Amino acid sequence: MPWLHKLLKKNPIYLFLAKPSNHFFNHVSELIETRTSSPSIGLGHADMYSRFSEAKKTHPDTIDDSMVQRYVLVNLLAGSDTTAATLRTIIYYVLKNPSIQYRLCKEIDQANLSYPVSFKTAQSLSYLDAIIKESLRIHPIGGFSLERVVPAEGTSLPDGRKLPGGTVIAMSGWNLHFDRVYGEDVNTFNPDRWLQYTHESEEQWQSRLSAMRKADFAFSYGPRVCLGRHIATMEMYKLIPTLFGVFDTVEGRTSLLLEAIGDGCEATLARGCV
Repeated sequence: MPWLHKLLKKNPIYLFLAKPSNHFFNHVSELIETRTSSPSIGLGHADMYSRFSEAKKTHPDTIDDSMVQRYVLVNLLAGSDTTAATLRTIIYYVLKNPSIQYRLCKEIDQANLSYPVSFKTAQSLSYLDAIIKESLRIHPIGGFSLERVVPAEGTSLPDGRKLPGGTVIAMSGWNLHFDRVYGEDVNTFNPDRWLQYTHESEEQWQSRLSAMRKADFAFSYGPRVCLGRHIATMEMYKLIPTLFGVFDTVEGRTSLLLEAIGDGCEATLARGCV
């Protein structure tokens, strides 16, 4: 019910009085306080915060302090922390599954790559592509629900229910990515789900692949899809084959390769590709 949502969740009095409990918001508040209390910071050049402040002065009716805080938060998270989290997910699951690591390294070796790997070349590695897609599925970048507003004419859900215009709806990748459209083993890291099974015809595989892609919410969907998705994708496709093409990994010891993750393996320059 739109009116109830506005009364409880979007109530301007609540938004004004509520203290953010999210530690990212708290960190952003500290950064803004430090920045505003030290005028010399950023002096002589226009940084992102100075542009946000200028926008607030130019458009006071639409941009207030809370909006500036959100702008800073987006810059802090989007494209840096999110991409790093996905890269850690890929490395973690590859090293946790020796058979997957073996197949990835075999594909990399047989491709006779030059380093650093080009984006175009990396896209041609089918098993690498499947690993990245499966990592984005099993560990979606954002754990929060992304809101959309139903247009004025309203809409109908697949089950026939009607939603009036102005209704705020939301969906999270953590719901969509564990739907049975991905198979019965949705809680298992299985890159093969993105590849053609031996018993499948080309038509059956493309149909199954299309259904999974429609449920893909890793970078959101529609007109508000992640603006940085192409850069993030390029970073993943270039870094992972370069990392596993250059380094050999040995299970059971402290890892240079996985220092940011914790225990896992030791990395050695055994492939001679640097």
